[in-house]
Amino acid sequence: MSISRKLEIILNLFYVYIFPIFRYGLPIWLSIQSQLALNSINALFTKYLKSYLGLPIHSNNSIIHFITQTSPLVHQLRSLAPSFSNGLAFPSCLQGLQLNILRNVSEPPPYNPIPDIPTTFWRSKIYNCLPSDYRMRRLLCRDVIDAVHFDFCCNKKFHIGPEPSCLCTLCGNSAHPYHHHDCTQHVP
Repeated sequence: MSISRKLEIILNLFYVYIFPIFRYGLPIWLSIQSQLALNSINALFTKYLKSYLGLPIHSNNSIIHFITQTSPLVHQLRSLAPSFSNGLAFPSCLQGLQLNILRNVSEPPPYNPIPDIPTTFWRSKIYNCLPSDYRMRRLLCRDVIDAVHFDFCCNKKFHIGPEPSCLCTLCGNSAHPYHHHDCTQHVP
């Protein structure tokens, strides 16, 4: 699976116009942020990717990062922080001293989204490259993450994914994850 040329352009747009805002003073502000603030930073990037893919906001973030071959924004920033802290220059009278907030700045381990991806995801379609056409990309991605479950589910109340009580409106059987692949009444 490779990323498409258009996705590469979309990512470059983010890295040229948005990413530098977060890089400014990175080692200093990153070490003192609350987890809630870091989650908000990650949400900005994943919402950007979900918008490009045409997926709902409640889609699994790990699947989004797997599909786009990216990592959460905070993880990318943490991997940059050690090199940025080396650029701080202190007067000669403070030589050898280090700021307390920079002591814990270290490079994180490589990001692996696979442990956070539900096992049912691996039943989805396989594709080589994301389509450049928005409509086709949206249809493919909705099928890949099983967002089409809500089109066939009798339970019209919001729920993140298939539940044991979900029934298919077409065949009446249990609407398990990726049921649309097995449904006898569904015509793709």
